[in-house]
Amino acid sequence: MKSIKKELRVERYHKETVSFYDHLGALTTYNLGKDIAVICFNPATKTIGIARAISRKEFKDFISTLLSSDNILPYPILQIKFVGGDGSEYSRKKIEEIIRILLEIDNDKDIINIISSDTNFKPHPESIRVTAFDGEISEI
Repeated sequence: MKSIKKELRVERYHKETVSFYDHLGALTTYNLGKDIAVICFNPATKTIGIARAISRKEFKDFISTLLSSDNILPYPILQIKFVGGDGSEYSRKKIEEIIRILLEIDNDKDIINIISSDTNFKPHPESIRVTAFDGEISEI
């Protein structure tokens, strides 16, 4: 397999998804500040996504594009990570809203798994890169 170098940048008020099989290496986002980046990884399809500062409807659509049609897998289909926030009331409420939407979409099916949250007062990078192969997050 040839080396994959291409990356897509996710700006504020934006969402983007890519598949490892599309020959795109990663998604990046910069200068999070008080924004919360929601990073999603579907290990079955090797698809990743990053969403920042988007509407509730856009977020629901974003999550649905990342879910597999095969709901019989032996592990959660979608792994979610949160990065960002500044400890403000805005950041806290944004995280709560995101979790409510995820619970609504999951609907007790255990297809969505929140696996980490580097937010608010926890140390977190301002700019991140997420790889499409394994959903790994690194600071840039």
